[in-house]
Amino acid sequence: MIEKIRITGKSDETILTIKLKDILESISNPSIYKWNLLWIEAIGTYEESILDFEARINDSNNGVQFEFDELIKLSDSMDQILELTLIADLASEKLVRYDTDEEMYKNCKYVIELIDSSFWEFTTSDFNDLKVFKEKFDGVSDVEYFG
Repeated sequence: MIEKIRITGKSDETILTIKLKDILESISNPSIYKWNLLWIEAIGTYEESILDFEARINDSNNGVQFEFDELIKLSDSMDQILELTLIADLASEKLVRYDTDEEMYKNCKYVIELIDSSFWEFTTSDFNDLKVFKEKFDGVSDVEYFG
């Protein structure tokens, strides 16, 4: 069973304070996975101008692969991430752009999405990771299940 959860953070906070780094570090053994960034809109700098970085990611055929530690550096270097789609799996051949979101959810071990800098959506079949997220973060709700 694949489940998607939404993470909105504390209800009394007007801005989302949960960072990409917080999400990534809550996954069990994240460094064993291959990670592809499919989409990003952000404010900040990461090894090049943000516009060049966004274009390199967003215009790529199948996203750009990152090591786990590079994603932590990316999270730390950004002033704010507005939109993001990040996928992960043990098999690099699964890290592609899919025709539908449902295909992406069913094929990748993890799908992490940031929507309008307002909330995170985290999709996985890993029950233990879902349990950790539900215990660790405020404002977690079930969104969808996939067979």
